[in-house]
Amino acid sequence: MRLEEAVRAALDRLQRPGIDGWGLYCRSPELYKLGEFVQVGPTRGCLDERCLHGSHPPAAPRLRWVPLRGTLHYLGFDGLYDFYVLRLPERDIFIRLREPEGEHAWIGVIDPARLPEHLLARLAEMGEE
Repeated sequence: MRLEEAVRAALDRLQRPGIDGWGLYCRSPELYKLGEFVQVGPTRGCLDERCLHGSHPPAAPRLRWVPLRGTLHYLGFDGLYDFYVLRLPERDIFIRLREPEGEHAWIGVIDPARLPEHLLARLAEMGEE
């Protein structure tokens, strides 16, 4: 592969929409099957190999989870979590992102009944039902 091809491929991957987070990981195994991770930022955090990381997580890059198919839509933030929906032809998958300060971010599939009602009501007001 030539440098120009590698640059084009990297730009294509970085421009895909997804869910970003530092040290991002999936709490729902289903999401590993539905998407892939792209590194969108440098590694930061404790790099000491002798450290047990008891009071902090190990170093990690900023990652983006990108769905392999379907369309990802941002639903909103409720003060603790960001909510997304992955619209697939056969069903919708509701995803919650948590980015605790000083800890690695995670995403997980949730039951739609656990979505904050004010976020759904806002969608109806915007005509995006």
